[in-house]
Amino acid sequence: MKSPLHDFLAPDSIAIVGASADPTKRGYKAMIGLIKDGYGGAIYPINPKTDMILGVKTCASLDAVPGPVDLALICTPASTVPGILAECGRKGVKGAIVLASGFKETGAEGAKLEQQVLDAARAGGVRVIGPNTSGMFNLHKKVNLLALANVKAGDIGFISQSGNMLLSLVLEA
Repeated sequence: MKSPLHDFLAPDSIAIVGASADPTKRGYKAMIGLIKDGYGGAIYPINPKTDMILGVKTCASLDAVPGPVDLALICTPASTVPGILAECGRKGVKGAIVLASGFKETGAEGAKLEQQVLDAARAGGVRVIGPNTSGMFNLHKKVNLLALANVKAGDIGFISQSGNMLLSLVLEA
């Protein structure tokens, strides 16, 4: 039996929802991290506005992905997240990482949006890291969604609620 974290830490396929050819965007940085580190699974950039990003053919939506998706990295604005999580559920995606901020930390409207995220995830059976997260990486499996450079796999695992704390420790190690 697989661990509930397997699809986050050792996915066989990753969809980058909001993939971008703009080097300043997280959807670009995640793809660079996966490609440069030699991730061996399938990478599916999701962007309806272009056909190719970094030499990888894009799909217009998760529904258009030709194979299964274990993990979706959602790099789109907060308002799009409930719909994307519903799409994840239809596609059978088991794990999603939501980078966007703009949820309950912004007040009542953001709290309503966060409840919609929770409802969509539960309805589709999708486990979620986030929202408002820096993301994650597993160097042993070459899942570098943060595009950290010059970081080597070792014998220590670390999980942090604080992205700044995690990045500080990793970059100082």
